[in-house]
Amino acid sequence: MAALSSVSSFQREVARIDVSSCPHVWIAGDALAFGKFPDAAALFDFTSETLRWESQERRDPTATVEKKRISKLSTAKRITERHEIETTDKIYEVGSATHALTTGLEIIENLVPGTLDKLSLEKKQSKRPVSRKLEDLYDVPKQRRYSEQISTGHFVATNNKGPEARGVLRRAAQIAGLSADQFVVRKRSAA
Repeated sequence: MAALSSVSSFQREVARIDVSSCPHVWIAGDALAFGKFPDAAALFDFTSETLRWESQERRDPTATVEKKRISKLSTAKRITERHEIETTDKIYEVGSATHALTTGLEIIENLVPGTLDKLSLEKKQSKRPVSRKLEDLYDVPKQRRYSEQISTGHFVATNNKGPEARGVLRRAAQIAGLSADQFVVRKRSAA
């Protein structure tokens, strides 16, 4: 079993970690791993009392990283107004406010599991933005046809105007603790 001889060196090294990009911590052999389990971005070596970054891009948090562009247009039911969803390392292109809503909620839930269950506790007027069960989504049963089940198993209320859909995503990001540089959705201007 490894022993730590200096708490101050541990604190100093761990303070360099951005918890938004490294939300999990676990024991990996003789080191403490930080990252998105099971992918370690950094390892704290108990022997040398130093933090070792697994990839060069994470070494300098101020370094500019080229973001990967991903088109999700092929998965859109219809393309009306394009939106972009930007995370720390990717930019997703989607085809409508509804497509932005469903894709964005999946991304947020994958980044911070449990966020959608917290969001499902909120209700405005006669609907919840998201729910585990279809019957809990709307107060009026015939409105259920305006819903979509996403890959996380949640049902999403899809009868929203663009500003309302973007507002739900901002609220979900807020619940998840994601800052504007970790998750943002924007309507693309017509070009």
